[in-house]
Amino acid sequence: MGIRHIGIEKISETEIIARYQFINEFSKNGIKDEENFGIIEINKKTGNCCLIKHLIDDENDELAFYAGRKLVSHWKDGEFPNVTCWAS
Repeated sequence: MGIRHIGIEKISETEIIARYQFINEFSKNGIKDEENFGIIEINKKTGNCCLIKHLIDDENDELAFYAGRKLVSHWKDGEFPNVTCWAS
């Protein structure tokens, strides 16, 4: 499994949703691929996340799950940060 670090950056926001781009900071070949990113949004009222664009090579959308989990954690605190991350 190894070390994982997901960079998460807000790309848009409305009264209803906050949309984020996420990227795997440590890809399989050890090179950050800024062309390979996913998009996820969170409903600001319910905390429900919706995957908009899959990250290439994200088997079973595992990294998308962790990005969403991090966003829900912020949502519970009433936060929609411009930049955040998840790491293991």
